[in-house]
Amino acid sequence: MRPPLRSLFVFSLFLPVATLCAQEPEQTEAPQRPERQEPQEPRAPRPSALPDPVFRLDQVNGLPWRNLGPANPMGRMTDIAVPSQRQSTWFVGTAGGGLFRTTNAGTTWTSVFDHAGTVSIGDVAVAPSNPDVVWVGTGEENARNSVQWGDGVYKSTDGGTTWTHVGLRETF
Repeated sequence: MRPPLRSLFVFSLFLPVATLCAQEPEQTEAPQRPERQEPQEPRAPRPSALPDPVFRLDQVNGLPWRNLGPANPMGRMTDIAVPSQRQSTWFVGTAGGGLFRTTNAGTTWTSVFDHAGTVSIGDVAVAPSNPDVVWVGTGEENARNSVQWGDGVYKSTDGGTTWTHVGLRETF
């Protein structure tokens, strides 16, 4: 008679556990209604291949890295001048990086003010009558903690290739 009592005892231990497992869990959130879906337009089929890249690796792999201007706070642009007769030529003055010129609407840039007495540009202007005449006022006009001194006004008569100091050397 002992084995049946032992079986009954073991059965009585598992009965509450089995009862708990058989119960459904309580729902704590209200049941959500399915969202109403608007009819969608049919989708275009996905392309089976990726589009051709603009540049292939063999076209750009041999290009050397080059500095196009300062990457510090002194590289702020202070002025931009675009001659109306040559709209793909731009002159961009920077607070402490000099003057840059592009002749192909920004694809490539050249620093054109490296040999002057300062690299702080405050103003750039192109003569409306002649796009080869470019004026540069040096010295940053925005007073701040990293402002640099200028040394006057420069003029180019060959589109920014060479520069002549024309006055106001002792100005800020």
